[in-house]
Amino acid sequence: MLRRRNVVAAAVGTSAVASMDMLWKHKDENKEGLVSELQDSIHHNPMFSNMTTTLPLFTPSIQQCQCEPLHPTLTQQTRTAAALSRRATIRLLNETSNPIQNLHAKYKINWNLPLGEGTFGAVFSAINRKTSDKVALKKIPKKFTDSSSFLNEVNALLHVRTNGGHPYICSLKENFEDEKYYYMVLDLVSGGEMFEHLIKMGAYSEADASRLVKEVAAALTFMHGIGIVHGDLKPENLMLSTARSEDSTIKIVDFGCAQISEESGFIISKSSAGNTPAYCPPEVLENPDGPITPAMDVWGLGIILYIMLTGLHPFDLHGTFHFVQ
Repeated sequence: MLRRRNVVAAAVGTSAVASMDMLWKHKDENKEGLVSELQDSIHHNPMFSNMTTTLPLFTPSIQQCQCEPLHPTLTQQTRTAAALSRRATIRLLNETSNPIQNLHAKYKINWNLPLGEGTFGAVFSAINRKTSDKVALKKIPKKFTDSSSFLNEVNALLHVRTNGGHPYICSLKENFEDEKYYYMVLDLVSGGEMFEHLIKMGAYSEADASRLVKEVAAALTFMHGIGIVHGDLKPENLMLSTARSEDSTIKIVDFGCAQISEESGFIISKSSAGNTPAYCPPEVLENPDGPITPAMDVWGLGIILYIMLTGLHPFDLHGTFHFVQ
């Protein structure tokens, strides 16, 4: 029970994470006052009124990253390269898209009840008329195609598909378009986010955690091998195939922060990438404008493993390791 309380406390204490950036930016200016104010806000939260355990000052839940520049320092050369990249992505998406008539002929779609609303549009359930396989259909207005997050995700998903896909990555099966929308047919993952499981069920057993982390590691090995860095690995971006932790499998989702390496290696500018600070390695926090590498995803997986086993984030607001007895 105590462990589950800690998970819930971590889940709802979003004010702690919201204050993290302030502490980093003003760590020499009134730090004690900010920490005191944060602790007061947690103390007066009615959801914590009956809890006697000490709450962690960090949380695995933060605002959705939009993957836009953290510190914009765009030169004319950078702007030109970004514009060319956008055009190449849209051209590739258009070249691989099928006519909208084929979508309706191939899939029976439930337009009345969306599965969810995302940053770029709604997601609907659909059934392949021939095979009866259930899929997810993401309907995206074309007005969002200039978004860095949209372009990052499309690039990554098409790159994964071109290289044969992976069982632990949510795959783009096929895509369609009409005058106003793109329609992306994706794997349907019905078990919910790992983050939701942590809130409802508490920490994982060592056996379940070991199995799921092995699946994520296998997916990362594939992604890094074909030149993709996810860039925002966290429990919210790990979906489970079922609601039962003992027999679920992992699907990595949300490639809005993903970057694809050039042939020369992983020299990726942060000018168009984003991340969640709570899952970033020290070198990224210390140098937000530096390149990102596969090591960033590996660090994030280590944080996720700790949370899976304890229900707590391993670092407090000062970066001190938080041991759990």
